[in-house]
Amino acid sequence: MKALLIEDDYDDAALLRHFLKREKSVEILATASAEEAIECLAGLLANEEAMPDVLICDLGLPGMSGQQLVKLLRTSSYLDGIPIVGYSGTQSPLSIRQFFEAGGTLFVEKSPDGWLQIARQIAQIAA
Repeated sequence: MKALLIEDDYDDAALLRHFLKREKSVEILATASAEEAIECLAGLLANEEAMPDVLICDLGLPGMSGQQLVKLLRTSSYLDGIPIVGYSGTQSPLSIRQFFEAGGTLFVEKSPDGWLQIARQIAQIAA
């Protein structure tokens, strides 16, 4: 299972990696912004086997937001079937609705409990 993590906070990324590795063997590629994620995915398109099986995205990214990134990624047929898990520290109903309208698959709260939920959901996807 390969996951692309898009998280601008180093400590949050480290905690999420911890939960992912604890729950299931997951190969994690990490970027710190939406723009880096786009560059990373563009580079992976040449090798279909290197493409991630799931994207995990903080919605509160600097520059392009997580919702904007999801909307852009959903325009690519290469990424159409890849689940996108979003999370945020703010529980704004508008932000969550925009995430799902953009094509997000699952939303969880940005917290240790939320990260554990992400890890468990990814383990189910991998099974």
